[in-house]
Amino acid sequence: MGIQQNLFTSDAATKRLRWLSIVETISFVVLVWMMVTANEQGVSIVGAIHGFLFLVYAIFVIRDREQLGWGWAFVAVAVLTGPIGPILVLENLRRK
Repeated sequence: MGIQQNLFTSDAATKRLRWLSIVETISFVVLVWMMVTANEQGVSIVGAIHGFLFLVYAIFVIRDREQLGWGWAFVAVAVLTGPIGPILVLENLRRK
């Protein structure tokens, strides 16, 4: 199996989404911390990073859903629940 094919296997999708879910959740926690400490510059910077990471996360959840055997209902919940979505994805991948 070549490197190109490895990028699109179920195992690769699982690893990718696991990593993205963890990083996205950490970025959310850091963003909340910046808000709590009233660090406006930090909120601006971390908010932009978190927004970008969330969009990447959402794209990969939608793109990899078929390989992972997820229905559109789970995808909708994983994306529309915001910061809870990556935790749901992690739990779903853990049970797999």
